[in-house]
Amino acid sequence: MIGGQGEDFRGKRNLARKLIAVSKAIHTRAFIQFVRL
Repeated sequence: MIGGQGEDFRGKRNLARKLIAVSKAIHTRAFIQFVRL
């Protein structure tokens, strides 16, 4: 496997994980606010 390709893939996976974490946090916050109503 080419090193550059592996680094690019790893970077994309980390970025996807960050996006998932952010979206989960937003959904959790929206859900908590909805429950409080």
